[in-house]
Amino acid sequence: MAGNLNRLVVSVIMVSALLMTLMPTMAEDVIAGARTISSTTAVPGETVRVTVEISILSAIYGPIIHEDIPEGWGITVVDNGGSTYKSVGTNWLFSGIQDETRRVVYDVEIPSNAAEGEYYITGTTQAAIGNEMMGPYQTAGDNVITVVSAGTSPNGDTSPSGAVDAGNHSVGIISIDVNDSEENNQSIGAQAADVADPVETGTFEDAGPDQSSNLPSTESSSTVPFINPLPIIAVTLYYLRRRQ
Repeated sequence: MAGNLNRLVVSVIMVSALLMTLMPTMAEDVIAGARTISSTTAVPGETVRVTVEISILSAIYGPIIHEDIPEGWGITVVDNGGSTYKSVGTNWLFSGIQDETRRVVYDVEIPSNAAEGEYYITGTTQAAIGNEMMGPYQTAGDNVITVVSAGTSPNGDTSPSGAVDAGNHSVGIISIDVNDSEENNQSIGAQAADVADPVETGTFEDAGPDQSSNLPSTESSSTVPFINPLPIIAVTLYYLRRRQ
């Protein structure tokens, strides 16, 4: 009788130890975070949208999304996805039991004085299973934004330096001096680097009086459509107008 009892105790201990070993793995199997950044190349002053989705394959309690963004960058919440956002620590907290995919969306604003280089957005997810808090686990997916400077061309030259992601394109931002153009209403050429085809060429449509007439004589900017063989996208064309 005593032998049977001893074997039972040993079996319970072994099962308990096995469960404790498996619980972290089980938690990672039922909650996983993935991040998508709308534009992984941007210029100072630009706003980029970030989406974090947590896949939940089994009931968990109180999942938390935590994000680390570069110091000095602004953040604006677009969609909490039913969670409570805590600006201190950049956390999204979901209350109660959750058993389906959750998503949060926010915008980050790159400072206008940001230096060129790579900036990282990282984060974690965690949740409770039973009475045990599991995690944090690293969020997968996009995690870097490359900041580049806008190209400048004081004499109307159309050779942008730097690039800005726009869907499946990278589009140079061009600075021109309207007074140095041969005609104010001429189309201004530009280049868009396509992911599949390194160079696609198009034109800015009607970059003349319609866009510039209402601008003050000091430096200003206006957004005009960029036309190319693929879907229409918009970039910012900077007009550098001399004082009269």
